[in-house]
Amino acid sequence: ITDINRTKILQVGNLSSNGPPVTVYNIDKIIDFSSKKSLIWPDIEKDPLSPSISLSLIRPIKNLNTGKLLGYVYLSVNPSVITDRLKDYQTKPGNYLYIAIGKNTYKIENGNFITSKLNIEFSETLQKNALSGNTRVGLETLANGKTQIIVSHPIASSGLKLFQSLSEELVTEQQNLYLRLLVLLAGGIILLAVVLSLSLTQMINAPIRLLRQKIDKIGQGDFSLDHKI
Repeated sequence: ITDINRTKILQVGNLSSNGPPVTVYNIDKIIDFSSKKSLIWPDIEKDPLSPSISLSLIRPIKNLNTGKLLGYVYLSVNPSVITDRLKDYQTKPGNYLYIAIGKNTYKIENGNFITSKLNIEFSETLQKNALSGNTRVGLETLANGKTQIIVSHPIASSGLKLFQSLSEELVTEQQNLYLRLLVLLAGGIILLAVVLSLSLTQMINAPIRLLRQKIDKIGQGDFSLDHKI
């Protein structure tokens, strides 16, 4: 945090010992305060204060009443705050998780950000499968001619967006699973119908058959009591 002229500095956080010491004399050379970055997360870039990569934000500090510029806040966030939250997110082979930061898209793999490019064609047919208004479903054609479904969803109001790719193999596997379940369900219904039919036969048809037999006997003059009825 600095004042408007960068003559005073307040530092909070863990800085790498390999990083340059920040002073009022070199802060303008290390951090570009003239950058007009938007209020969403910027792209991943080299952290000027350490050897690692980071998501760096610069925000103006203004007087709430007058709007006068008082200083700046510089915030450097390690991308591990994203990857650590996603480390337990399991994807099947051939399916990947992507994140859009700034103008670029990265594939998250083994805790690393790999620059990628997604050419997604969104369609109303696939969009009908979305479970919420913010979720978008599209189709991407790969270099080998195969296609994969891409599902995207924004992360709150951060400006970040997650993408999940679903390969043809996974979709086929899911379709086969639903087909097997449908066959099992149909078989169960048929079996239940047979059981009900046999039960109804025993409950209704058998007593009626006994009554008809007794009526025939009465017609022949046999008025004896039949305890089965």
